[in-house]
Amino acid sequence: MNRRRLSPPAMRQPQAAAPRPASGRPAPAARAAGRIGGVAGIGLIRRYGALALAGLLAAVALPAAAFQDAQVLDARDAARRADRPRLAALRQAAEADGHPLAGWVAYWELSPRLGEAQPGEVEAFLTRWAGSYVEDRLRNDWLLELGRRRDWDRFAQIHPGFRMRDDREVACYALLTRHLRGENVRNAALAAWWEQRDADDGCNLLATALRDARQLQPIDIWRRLRVAVEANKPRHVQQIAVLLGGPVARQIAETLDNPARTLTRQRRSMGSFGTEVAALALIRLAAQDPDAAAREMDENWQPLLAREAAAWVWAAIGRQSALRLQPQAVDHFDRAWAAWGQPPAPAGTRDEPSPVALGWSDDTLAWQVRAAIRQATTDGVDPRLAARRWQQVLTAIAAMSPGRQDDEDCVYWRARALLALPAQAVRGAAGDPAAAGGPAGSVASGPAAGPGSAMAGTVPGTVQASVPVQAQAGRSGEAATAATGRGGGGAGSAGTAAAAANRAAPALTTHQEARALLQSIAGPFSFYGLIAAEDLGRPATLPARAPALTPAELARAREEPGLARALLLFDLGLRSEAVREWNFTVGPARPGGLSDRELLAAAQLACDKQIWDRCINTSDRTRNLVDLSQRYPLPYRGELLPAARQARLDAAYLYGLIRQESRFLPAARSSVGASGLMQVMPATASWTARKLGIAYSGDDLHDPQTNIRLGVGYLKLVLDNLGGAQALAAAGYNAGPRRPQRWREGPTLDAAAWVENIPFAETRDYVKKVLANAEVYAGLIDGRQPAIRARLGERIGPNQPRAPAPDPNLP
Repeated sequence: MNRRRLSPPAMRQPQAAAPRPASGRPAPAARAAGRIGGVAGIGLIRRYGALALAGLLAAVALPAAAFQDAQVLDARDAARRADRPRLAALRQAAEADGHPLAGWVAYWELSPRLGEAQPGEVEAFLTRWAGSYVEDRLRNDWLLELGRRRDWDRFAQIHPGFRMRDDREVACYALLTRHLRGENVRNAALAAWWEQRDADDGCNLLATALRDARQLQPIDIWRRLRVAVEANKPRHVQQIAVLLGGPVARQIAETLDNPARTLTRQRRSMGSFGTEVAALALIRLAAQDPDAAAREMDENWQPLLAREAAAWVWAAIGRQSALRLQPQAVDHFDRAWAAWGQPPAPAGTRDEPSPVALGWSDDTLAWQVRAAIRQATTDGVDPRLAARRWQQVLTAIAAMSPGRQDDEDCVYWRARALLALPAQAVRGAAGDPAAAGGPAGSVASGPAAGPGSAMAGTVPGTVQASVPVQAQAGRSGEAATAATGRGGGGAGSAGTAAAAANRAAPALTTHQEARALLQSIAGPFSFYGLIAAEDLGRPATLPARAPALTPAELARAREEPGLARALLLFDLGLRSEAVREWNFTVGPARPGGLSDRELLAAAQLACDKQIWDRCINTSDRTRNLVDLSQRYPLPYRGELLPAARQARLDAAYLYGLIRQESRFLPAARSSVGASGLMQVMPATASWTARKLGIAYSGDDLHDPQTNIRLGVGYLKLVLDNLGGAQALAAAGYNAGPRRPQRWREGPTLDAAAWVENIPFAETRDYVKKVLANAEVYAGLIDGRQPAIRARLGERIGPNQPRAPAPDPNLP
């Protein structure tokens, strides 16, 4: 709680490693000779000399017995200490013994010295460990090294075998090799460079080559600089700026340090690229003080900047104002569109400027959507103003990249905007409206008539049909990322399906299209999927459990080498390595991935071992079959259910929060020190223990029972402090209870719009997932039908005058 990123701990699972038959290994003298004969041995002779080598070899010599599992830990420790002689000896022993983790020992030994390795040695490694995680990871490392060496021929030979394809720098090097061979890769190269988030050699080299070939124009570089300045990436900014030349790069560096001074200097003497530098300074100033940046635009820079640059600056000011939940954010975005000079197109059309033309980032456009829905759903808003804000929602979403438009939040708010505007005919809806969701009479004919309902016109008594689980089967957690690379789900993103249909279908009214959009995302496993189902008047139901796994299917999973290695790594407490081995095996190890049945069998191995994060995340990857006992397990029932009853806390909400906090790992520890099942910070634990009279020692946080008592006690205090609002309490548990108190100040608005306007991306995602998790657990624990709007509440606004004052001492 009160922390940002959860990092996996190095933890030992309680189960013992499976027995392994011993195999022969070379005698100590042979091992020493092997070490001397290898690269490590040559280094030893050079460093210590022949006379000293014998004593050193005695110090690192291993016993003659078979290589033991514990020696894997010795190898990992040697790698961390950069003890090359010891590591070389352990590698030879592990390989000679045929130990199942010998590939990891070999990887730890070779990876740090790739800079001096010969191609033959690396290629021998790739051949020996073909098909394994360590082979693909070393291939990744080697491709980076070949890029740094500018060995493009060898890079082109090695790259096709790279399966994970999860390294942006390698992707840029690969595009560069194709460019150097004369292929036209401009569009793909610009896209890769545009998506670069931090400075690296590969993407910078690719951009330099494109610039030299005149395929990258100065305007492209200035636009990319604006995005990097908005994202506050100074190293990346400097790397991009060098593409424009040293003098400009120095000017930009000064701009980052002191944007106000740059603006004053530029007004006095407008040199080369003066207005472009000024635009960067204004974007930088907006991040520090959006009001000051707006004044600068009004008083000095609006008439001096080019149309495109002025629009971008106003959009950046709008984004920063929206992050601060300032009401003037929507006006700043209005100024941005006015500066662009192209008025928004009629509601629902697809004729708005594309992000290629605008250059604005998807994140900036998403904040325009959030600022607009914040005003459009405010209590007492003038209908004409609300209509303008809903139009802003449509305009901003239409200007996003196609992939971002298809994300559930955009699909949902586009549907809400279409419902709030006149039912005019527009292009696109997912098929026949009746087939998509029922008779036209059940579609709302105007803005929502009741609080919290986007579909107030739904016909009373409509049959409550369940939403097909296929549209949602893979939407949560790592499954969504694995399926689509950006959070889509199942057999394909439902949002993507709707978008594709929109581009091809005949004209329907905005309200018919809205219903089709809601139908495309409705389902039981996600925040907007649950809301969409309720808005359609057809609350989602949980799917039936997949047919039981057969003994043969479970046996095949146990015999899968990657899973066996991962389980052994878990046994040894090498959690980071175990997770990577596991994820590779259930992901890119096999072309096309594992089938649903194979994923369920792999997940069951993890469930049986109580490795709950792999149990959940592996089961989440399935596309059509669902096993809720794996995706939403109920461990620690004997501790959690009584603790929830005693605290008068909803057990489903508690389980939903812990699933998101720690995936039920008692040894989980975040990068800032939050620990245990409920990720309790030590200082918060001490305060809560004193407040509630609980005996507590600083060493107890990883004890599940103690962690549950403290975590439940604190969660109840946070919930009571925020008036029982579960969305606010989840936000407070994640970001600290004072923040949602600040975020609720201002107007009273639609609760979903409030959640969408949470300024921290991590907390926003956290709240959505905790509430969605809770709805599933409510069905599993109590058999309740999903009702996320009841859990979310209809409206969120300032604390009521007669409500108890929040506790200012709550940490």
